This record gives sequence, C-alpha cells and structure tokens, in this order.
Amino acid sequence: MSQRVDFYVLENSDESSMLHCVCRIVEKAYQQNLSAYILVDSKSLAIALDKLLWTFSPVSFIPHEAMVAPDAITTRVVINTDPADQRWDNLLVTLTKDVPENTSRFSRIADVILNTEHHKQSGRARYRTYMKQGIEPNTHRVNITSKD
Repeated sequence: MSQRVDFYVLENSDESSMLHCVCRIVEKAYQQNLSAYILVDSKSLAIALDKLLWTFSPVSFIPHEAMVAPDAITTRVVINTDPADQRWDNLLVTLTKDVPENTSRFSRIADVILNTEHHKQSGRARYRTYMKQGIEPNTHRVNITSKD
C-alpha cells in the first residue's frame, strides 16, 4: 500500500484551532466515504474533540465514537487514546507526541502541529522518523481559527 503523510502546521498556537483543523480533515474524509481513526494522547483531548465534532459546523454532521472498545465500534470515525486495531487502514489522524506503532497499514496519515516550540520539536522528530521509513511527508501551512 502506498502511504501518504501530511503535516498540517498551524499558524496558531491554541488547542481550539488544532481541534478545528482535525474536524475539517475528518469531515473531508467522511465525505469521501473513508474511515478515520483519530489517535490522541489524552482522554481530555478526546473529550474536547468529541464535543467539537458534534457542533463545529452548522451544515455538516460527522457520526463518530470516542473512547470505545475496539469490538464496540460501529462508525467510520473514532477518537481514541489506544492504537487502532487491524480493521483501520484509511486515514489516521494523529495528535500524539510520537509516531504511533503500526502506521504502515494506513493509506494516509494526517499529523496536526500547533505553533508552539514543543509541538514543532516533536513534529520534526516524527518527520524524521517517516523519512527514515522512506516516506516523504507533505507539509501544509494552515491558518485556522476556531471560528472557521
């Protein structure tokens, strides 16, 4: 499977902008009938993203589940702190510090980076990891506010 990795480097440094960016990425995937697994480092981030996916757009709706056991998943969009099981292979949206394990099965990975030194440093480390795996990541500079 050919793999594509896209880094979305935000001009903003607020978490709300990052979550809105994730919503837009997932919305596009959902409209293309793709599954999306959103991997986060914390339960609080999963909860914030869960709430926002229900309300971020007045004209779209993205059915999803957050923090569910793998055998209980019934939708194409999931937010979790645990790595995806083998059923997931379309889009991985990662908001984690390190490159998740077993990413090679995903056809696409979206990595969203806040404009903070901490986020940029861990993003550079992930970028280097993908390069060592023979993947040339694409970088997109984005300006998203929570009002977008």
